[in-house]
Amino acid sequence: MAYNAGASSGNLILIQSQTASAVASLAFTTGITGYDRYYIDIYNFSSTNQVAFTLVFSTNAGSSYLNTGYYQEGPCASNTGYFGNSTINGASILLTNTPNANAGFNGIGGFNLCFTSGNQQSILGNMYDGFANWAVGGLNTGTTVVNAIRFDIAAGTFSGNFKLYGVQN
Repeated sequence: MAYNAGASSGNLILIQSQTASAVASLAFTTGITGYDRYYIDIYNFSSTNQVAFTLVFSTNAGSSYLNTGYYQEGPCASNTGYFGNSTINGASILLTNTPNANAGFNGIGGFNLCFTSGNQQSILGNMYDGFANWAVGGLNTGTTVVNAIRFDIAAGTFSGNFKLYGVQN
């Protein structure tokens, strides 16, 4: 994988890197423009509680976030075969609902994001939360281009390293 390898077709271009340290949310509000797709890399993830870790989209640079219109099948946990409840017109996209509360387990995640004008905004990827690898797929039915994203935890805080990349076809 070519990280920050330049503007060649298909390469990942590092847009922004953030470190979360005991936060309830983390937002990327700049740099989500001008690329065909985006990729989020999460590593050294940990949380204080085993609760929902979610993602929401914004179409106004983070002034507000979409709290409706999310559709999701799953997610599916690899360790139990548990297939989560489908979401129809939900308030967010669930990335995992069982993050390991033990520090140092080094949870990871990787998500492809597509935010094109006139199309539904989509996400596809996985999240390893210390217990299971969660297969994640979802979308928001809005057709306005997304230009900010935010990660949230339902209760407590989370920590970890987050990198946002742009991908040009």
